[in-house]
Amino acid sequence: MTAATPVFRPLAPADTAAVVALWHEGWHDGHAAHLPEDVAAERTPETFAKRLADMTEDGFVATIDGSVVAFAALWQDEVDQFYVARAARGTGLARRFLSVLEGALLERGVDFGKIQCAGGNVRAHAFYTACGWRDGGLRDLPLWTADGRPVHHPTHLFEKFLTR
Repeated sequence: MTAATPVFRPLAPADTAAVVALWHEGWHDGHAAHLPEDVAAERTPETFAKRLADMTEDGFVATIDGSVVAFAALWQDEVDQFYVARAARGTGLARRFLSVLEGALLERGVDFGKIQCAGGNVRAHAFYTACGWRDGGLRDLPLWTADGRPVHHPTHLFEKFLTR
């Protein structure tokens, strides 16, 4: 990863292919080993592309030298998706990006934010904790499935009072 300055901005249509690839990679890195095989098998570039189409107004990216290195989406009072490219992990970019997203929630009038973290995703759990988010405990929450069937998984619900 270069020392270039990251740019944090809203998701643009031209970002679609890069975000789909990053989201697919990041989801499988963080979740595939902890969730049912049939759920992981549904996480394809095609299904991520379909889901991303519904997030264009609430999506954000971080870029370095014009390349997308992180993606996130907001939904109501949550950072709903948060993925960082392998090459950018451990560089401090994720912390800066999460801070930008916290600011975006504040701009929407949200002062108590939430983030879901799948049980078993130790790396993400440690990251959110290090960023000042409090683990509000495990909940049996629904997962997205291609056919809408009900699948639940223990998920940590992180919470944070947001400030400027």
